[in-house]
Amino acid sequence: MKYLANHSFWIIASVCAVFSFSISSIVTSFIIYFIGLDRGEPEFNGISVLIGSVSTAVTFAFLILQNVHIRKQQEAANYRQEKLEERQNELWETQQVNIKFEMYQAHKREFFSVLDDIEKSSKMTIEFYDREKLYRNIFPKNSFSNVHFHIDIRGIEYSKTDDLEAINYHYNIIIEQYDLIINHKENENKPENKGLKSMGIDIRQIEVLNFINSLELLLELLHVTVISKNDFGDICSKGHDGPKGNLLLNLYDLKNSLNVLDHVFKNIMAFTSNSDITDTPSFYIDYNFIHEVHRNLFNDPTIQNLYDFNLDENGYAIGLFKFYDFYWFPEEEVLRIKHDLDEFVYDNNKIKELVSDFDKLEQKINYFHDEFRLIMKQLPDEKVQEFYSIYKLFDSLYDHIDDSSISLKLKHNS
Repeated sequence: MKYLANHSFWIIASVCAVFSFSISSIVTSFIIYFIGLDRGEPEFNGISVLIGSVSTAVTFAFLILQNVHIRKQQEAANYRQEKLEERQNELWETQQVNIKFEMYQAHKREFFSVLDDIEKSSKMTIEFYDREKLYRNIFPKNSFSNVHFHIDIRGIEYSKTDDLEAINYHYNIIIEQYDLIINHKENENKPENKGLKSMGIDIRQIEVLNFINSLELLLELLHVTVISKNDFGDICSKGHDGPKGNLLLNLYDLKNSLNVLDHVFKNIMAFTSNSDITDTPSFYIDYNFIHEVHRNLFNDPTIQNLYDFNLDENGYAIGLFKFYDFYWFPEEEVLRIKHDLDEFVYDNNKIKELVSDFDKLEQKINYFHDEFRLIMKQLPDEKVQEFYSIYKLFDSLYDHIDDSSISLKLKHNS
C-alpha cells in the first residue's frame, strides 16, 4: 500500500510539472504577443522568472495538499484493513475455541460410551461410578481449551495416586502378587522371607492378603463396582468410595472375577492409545492358585474379619475345604478322596446345595471319616489330630440327623 501511495505521488508530481510548464509557456506567449516585449529585454526576463516562480510554488503547494489528502485516505484504508484483520482473527480464535470445546465434549462422551460398552460386555455385573472424576484422573491435562487423546505411561513410577500411571502400576503389582501366590514355594525360600518364616509368620497368607488388598485398590482407582448378586462364595469389601457391597472375588469363580478386572483395565488402556499394554496375557487360573486362595482365606480369621463372606452360617463350606486341604498330600490312598472333593471346592452351586442338605452332608462326612480310618495308622499323630479338629466343625449336624446314626459320634481316635 505504501508503494502505491509513493507511486501516485510521483505521477501527480509529473502531471503538475507538465501543467506548470504549460502555464508558463502560455503566459509567456501572451506577454510577447499582446504586450510586445522582446525576449531579450530585461523586463521580459524578470516577468518570466516571476511567472515561473509563482507556477512552481503553486505546483508544490498543490502537491503538498494532494499528498496530505492521499495519506489520509491511505491511513483510513489501513485502519479499515487492520480492523478487518482483527475481526477475522477474533472470529478464527472463536472458531478454534468452539472446535476445542466440541472436541473436549466429544472426547468425554466417547470415553463414557466406552465405559458403557465395558459394562455391557462384562461377564459379571459392573458399574462405573463418578465418571467425571475418573475422566479427570485419566486425562488430567484435558480442558475446554486443550485435548489429549494419548496418555504416555512408559515409566512404572507415577506422580499422582489416581492417574493412569497409578492404575497401570497397581495392575502390574497384582500380576506380580499373582505370580508369587502360584510360586509360593520359591518365594518362601527367598533369603528375605526365611527370617519371617522362622518367626512363625505365614508368608503365603501375607501374599493372599496383599493380593486381595491390591484388587480392592485397583477397583477403586478404576471407579468400578462389581455388583454382588449374593452368590455363594462372594467376598465383598466392607465399604469404599463407591457404592457398598463391592464384589472382590467369588471363591468358586476366580477366573471370571479376575477376568472382569482384566477386561476393564485393558479396554481403558486401549482408549488411551496404549495398545501395547492391551496385548499382555490375561490371568490364567490353575489349581495351585485356587487352592492357595482358598486355604488362606478359609484358615485365616483375620482376613475373614476384614471382608464380608457369603457362605453358610454353620461354616460347613469352610469345613469341607479344610477336609480338602487336609488331603493335600501325595499319598496314593487319598487321591480318590481329593477327586471326590474337587467338585465341591470349585463349584459354588454344588457346595451350596450340599451344605443345605444335611442328610447328604452327613453321608459325605461319614465317608470322609471311614476313608480316613483306612489310612490313619500311616499318618503321624499331628495329622490325626488335625483331622479330628476339622471333624468337630460338623458337630452341629447332630441336630439334623437321626439318633441312630452313630458314625458322627466318633470324636476320638479309637
